[in-house]
Parts: sequence; C-alpha cells; structure tokens
Amino acid sequence: MTLVSKASDGTQRNVDTQEAVISGNGRRVAFLTPARLSQADDDKAPADEPLRRFDVYVHNLASGNTRLASVNRHGSNFTAPVGLGGISHDGRSVGFTWGYIGKDTRDVPGGFYVRSLAAHGSTLIWRQDINALTREIGAGLALSGDGRFAAFTSKSDRIDPEPGYRKADVVRMNIRTGHRSVVSVGAQDADANGDSDSPTLSARGRFVAFSSEADNLTTGDDNQVADAYRFDCRIERMALVSSRPDGRAGNASSAAGGGVSISADGKHVAFDSFATDLAPGDGPDGDVFLWKAIN
Repeated sequence: MTLVSKASDGTQRNVDTQEAVISGNGRRVAFLTPARLSQADDDKAPADEPLRRFDVYVHNLASGNTRLASVNRHGSNFTAPVGLGGISHDGRSVGFTWGYIGKDTRDVPGGFYVRSLAAHGSTLIWRQDINALTREIGAGLALSGDGRFAAFTSKSDRIDPEPGYRKADVVRMNIRTGHRSVVSVGAQDADANGDSDSPTLSARGRFVAFSSEADNLTTGDDNQVADAYRFDCRIERMALVSSRPDGRAGNASSAAGGGVSISADGKHVAFDSFATDLAPGDGPDGDVFLWKAIN
C-alpha cells in the first residue's frame, strides 16, 4: 500500500483528500485535494474554507514527486476550486474543470483544461458560456489513453444551435486539431431528447461510453430512464449497452449519475444498474454489469 496524497517531501496536511484517477501504466496518480502540497499552490482562500481550495495534484510513484497540475495557461494557481477529470496512459496529461461562478475572466476563462506536465501552463480546450442559462459545463473531462482526444458534457448552443434546445450533449474533441463532434445523437443526426453525461474514452479515443436519459439514440430504448451507451466514432454506430439479451433496454435505470467505464480497447463497458432483466439470475438490488462487443 502506498500513500500518494502527500507532498514531495512526504508531508501530509490535516484535510481530506477525495477523488483519484490512475494512469494506465500505473506510474502516476492524480487526485483532488484542498491541501497545499506545493509552493506553487498559492491561492488565497482561507484555510477554514477548504471547499474553495480544491486543486488537482499528480503524484509520481517512482520518484515520489507530487506536482500541482491545475494551473492556468500562465502557470498560476486558480482562485477557486477545480474539478478532477481524466488522465492519459502515461500520466503526463491531466484533464480538469474550472468554472467558478463570478471568478472567470477574459484572461482566465472557466471551462475544460488539459495540463501537459511537460508544459508550464494548461491549455483551455473548451470555454464555458458566459450566458447564465448555458454556463453549466457538466461533469469532468475524460481523456483518451494516448492523450489525443477529450470528451466532455455541455449544454452550450455553440455545440447545438437549434433554437430552444438545452439538453446536455456528450462531445468528443481532437485536442491537437480542435475538431469536435457530438456523440450523443439519434438516428439521422437527430437531437437527443434527453440529457447525456459522464463520457469515458477508449485508449485511442475511437469509442466513447456514456450515460443518457434520451430514448431516441437507438431502437429498443423504451424504459424512459437513464441507460448506458457506447458510440463507435470511426463507423458512427451507437450501441445500447444496458440491454437485455433480446436487445431491449433493461427494466430500470443504468449508469445513472455516471456509473459507466470503458476498457482500453473499447470492447468492454462496465456499468451499474438497478435493472433485473439484463442477465440470468440477477436479484432485485443494484448490481454492476460487464458488456462485451461481439463484433
């Protein structure tokens, strides 16, 4: 067992640490904490208001070094809490969210950031809307294992300009080129009729698994609750993951609140569900299921 939520010199702080993601190679762990574990963490939030001081750190298990990852493009600490996102396979890129109401400025905007530990500062890949009706930017930022792609949730009309459309969409973005595409779409590119969130990416970013309350993303989804999906971005094929053997949706919600994860090769998706008809012998309580693609 190895303690990772500590400073490079081994110092701990008397505050709670929460949330963590580990790199695919197992060498680095990113975590969220209000503890000041680095001199670079120079925010001015009072010590008795830890919720305002959350930052993302990365601990190198080989060297024992702990670095502050959640900095802006200037390399400076944010003035309000950030949210933890994903981490690349080698642990050298970390995604995080910053969108504290009233704190974002033109120079340091709120949105989704990616920090390459080889760089001085972070890169803003998606700016949140200033309009109060659309400034919600959803859950944390997912990264592909190779660090090339990111996936996130947004209600912005810059994603879908359809008048009156305010559903949360799952978006995949090529970080290198800036090209982005909406993943949570129905047949013939129809707008999803429910919110989608909690995306997770395969190692090369080809597959995106996510949760959605929409019922028009595939045929057979008639349970009117959240379900787990997998989208193949190469051939643009959607699969209802939380389905019964006959292909119909389960009889209760699945992956509600973000309980979905995808394997590196994209062929397996794990999710939690309260459905009782997804697999033989399942009891009445919530369970975790593993879906496997057959082609």
